[in-house]
Amino acid sequence: MATQNFMVRIQLHDPGADYGKVHKAMESAGFHRQIRMSGQDYHLPHAEYFGHFNDDVDGVHSKAATAVVTALQHLDFDIVTLKFTGIRKLLRTVEPKPQPPKRTRQQLIESLQKMIFEANEKRNLGK
Repeated sequence: MATQNFMVRIQLHDPGADYGKVHKAMESAGFHRQIRMSGQDYHLPHAEYFGHFNDDVDGVHSKAATAVVTALQHLDFDIVTLKFTGIRKLLRTVEPKPQPPKRTRQQLIESLQKMIFEANEKRNLGK
């Protein structure tokens, strides 16, 4: 079997999960957090991994699951594994979103006080 391209996405469901341990385990298993196209390296989104393996989807999926279990010893997680033959990068221009005006500390305090007052009013109306 020839070497094939795979992408793996891991989702940990424990809010306190340590993705740092997962990254190290996945790297040790032969997965990478970046991909090379046209001589340039591109970083993948968080918890996505790329790898070239001489295996099928089930084998690579099992390799990724084993890495996660080894790194964390447990946890509730999902893994999606994809085999692909080509890749293209979408190039587009993104206009920056307008930033809201900065508020002073006093404005933030007043805004918070107003929210608290409104929440108390709603609570009192329900009694």
